[in-house]
Amino acid sequence: MGITINKEGYRFIFPTLVGVALAVYFNVHIISYALLLLAGFFSYFFRDPTRVIPKQKGILVAPADGVIKRIFKAGKFREIYIFVRPLDVHINRSPVSGIVEKIEPKHGKHKMAFRKSATENEENYITIKSGKNKIIVVQVVGFIARRIRCWVNRFDKLEIGQPIGMLLFSSGTRIIMPANAKILVKEKQIIKAGETIIAKIK
Repeated sequence: MGITINKEGYRFIFPTLVGVALAVYFNVHIISYALLLLAGFFSYFFRDPTRVIPKQKGILVAPADGVIKRIFKAGKFREIYIFVRPLDVHINRSPVSGIVEKIEPKHGKHKMAFRKSATENEENYITIKSGKNKIIVVQVVGFIARRIRCWVNRFDKLEIGQPIGMLLFSSGTRIIMPANAKILVKEKQIIKAGETIIAKIK
C-alpha cells in the first residue's frame, strides 16, 4: 500500500524543517530535536494512504477514518457520527458516486469532537446527489485546530471513495442518508474512509 503526504501538510512541515536547519546552524540541539519530532508528527498526520475502493452498486463507503460514536434515525433520515481520532487519517472521501448538489458551511461552536455537544460545532455540509438519493457528508470542526478543508465545488462529478476534503487534527464527520438505508456497521466499530462499507441503499 502506497503512502504519500497530502499537500495540506506542506505548510506545516516545511517551516518546521526550516526551524530544524536554523537550530542546527546555531547549535541549539534541543530545539532541533524537538522540531524534528514535530516535523515527523506532521508528516504522519498528513499521510495520504492508497485505499482499495469497493465498486459494488448501491453501497455507501465510510467518508472518514475513525470510530463510530452514534447511529440514529432522525425523521426521514438515518445518520452516522464518526469521531476522527488525532492519529487517524483525516482525509474525507465521497461515500458514493454522484454530483455535488450544494455546499453549505454552518457557523457554530468548537467543542470536543467526541462529545454529543459536538453537534453544536461549526460544520460544512456537502450534499451529493446519487441517482434518486441524496447523501450528505458533514465535516465537523473540532476543538484544537478548528479548521476544515473542502476540495470540491458545486456540480463536481465524484467517484465513490474520491477525496473531497480534510479535517485538521481531531475532528468528526457525519453522514446523513435516506431512512431506508440498511446500516452495515455498529457503534464503537473502527472504520476506514473509502474502504469500509457502512450501508446499502436502493
